[in-house]
Amino acid sequence: MHRRYIPYSPVTCVLLKQRWDNVVFKSHRKKVRAAKAVIDNKTPREYRHVIIKLKKHQYEAEREEVINRDNQDLYRKMDHIMRTGGRTDHKNTSLCYSKRNKK
Repeated sequence: MHRRYIPYSPVTCVLLKQRWDNVVFKSHRKKVRAAKAVIDNKTPREYRHVIIKLKKHQYEAEREEVINRDNQDLYRKMDHIMRTGGRTDHKNTSLCYSKRNKK
């Protein structure tokens, strides 16, 4: 077995050199297996204030309030029209009406 092993440095006993090299190699492999990653490749922390986006919720709530207020105004106007019969005047009171009638 020692005839096939060729050490890198000159030695007197090839069998001892082979055993020492094996011990060194095994300890090296053990260190490599136990080594921890130097680069942090974990996902970054997720912060609650970034995920929840409170300002967006505030804008949506304000927008819903405006929409509900406008809907209530429209409902009141439609109710008034339904109660009074929905009569409207057909007079054109625009500023250009008199000029158009002259022609």
